[in-house]
Amino acid sequence: KYLTFSYWLLHEGWRRWSEKVRVVVEDVIGGISLKRALGAKEFSNLLGEIRARLEYTEEDGKRVPVNMREYMLPDEPAEEREVLRAGGVDEFDLVVDPVLRSLLDETRDFIDSADFSTVLSATLTSTFARFNLALQPTFNPFLLMPPRSINASIEEIEDEEDIDREVPLATLLPLVARQVHLIINGVPNEYVESLSMVKELQAFSAIVYSSFSEDLIGSSN
Repeated sequence: KYLTFSYWLLHEGWRRWSEKVRVVVEDVIGGISLKRALGAKEFSNLLGEIRARLEYTEEDGKRVPVNMREYMLPDEPAEEREVLRAGGVDEFDLVVDPVLRSLLDETRDFIDSADFSTVLSATLTSTFARFNLALQPTFNPFLLMPPRSINASIEEIEDEEDIDREVPLATLLPLVARQVHLIINGVPNEYVESLSMVKELQAFSAIVYSSFSEDLIGSSN
């Protein structure tokens, strides 16, 4: 039953977060002409603004990380029953028993923790770093061309127009869409592989697995 609750993230939480992303992206770049040429730095700044609006909120005049719980787990009993029903659980068994309740509550505590916010920030930073790296040749064609000689490479590097040329937004959008496709459907997936190397995620995963194992062992005794 516990794994059934992933249905919420994959169906309801994903839909809610996607809508939030759409609104923020439209607000940040919706007013920019498709013909507008952007350099690598300006494009990176736009991504940074989008990230800041999505990942943080204001509370009592302070910037704090957005709580992701509503996107990952249902909060209301009726929503929990609906998740179980949608996950194929028998109508007569749509009950959150004490063991499942304990696991769900502990999961919510993990999501609400400062450690979770730290891990989320680290994984997003890793993902966007790879994303920016994938787009760099668009702004710097030199990266795609092996130097003909040492002197030739130096001459090309010294040419600022080659190092950071400006690219129309209309040209960038299909490239962004391609990276999004790779993030979701890529096999093998370099983005997922890079996440597996994030130390904060590795440490947090070990804590979560250990805690859940102790709970399950305790409940079986």
